[in-house]
Amino acid sequence: MHKIHEFVNVEERLHEIAYHPAIINTVTRIFGEEPKLIQDMALLKPPHGGGEKPWHQDMAYGNLTYTKVAIGIWIAIDEATVENGCMHVIPGSHQEGATPHYAIRDWHLCDSHVPVERDIVIPLKPGGVLFFYGMLYHVTPSNFSHMRRRALQFHYVPTSAERVGPKEYKRMFTNELSGAEC
Repeated sequence: MHKIHEFVNVEERLHEIAYHPAIINTVTRIFGEEPKLIQDMALLKPPHGGGEKPWHQDMAYGNLTYTKVAIGIWIAIDEATVENGCMHVIPGSHQEGATPHYAIRDWHLCDSHVPVERDIVIPLKPGGVLFFYGMLYHVTPSNFSHMRRRALQFHYVPTSAERVGPKEYKRMFTNELSGAEC
């Protein structure tokens, strides 16, 4: 999978999407306060082998780790199908809180600790939007189809949220302090 980061301040049309009133108003209602954008990304999964993004929690990535929960917005540019690697989620998994991640295939959850029997597939038509908590377990499988799969992804936190320090990050998302094994 290919990713393009930090484009909202250089591309007016993408800035308008990230700050669209419908998105900002929805996230404001969820947070109960104004959101701040902390990440913008274009996700490009080419046909015939666009790579898997293993099971993970977005907040396990250091730049997304804040003292309050992040909200991800995933917008399909192309149709996202089972065949081309649409998102899968484990409903309710955000309630488990921060879970250790491992650097085996990527930075991801231990496969054996993911309750895949609860996996829900989220296909989206172009323009379809998925709002999800940054602690939600989710995956996008490889794209072995003939169709590309492009999406925009934005992450927001409440304006009162602060960055988590390195020691707290390690406690939350690594096995360095817990000794957890995969």
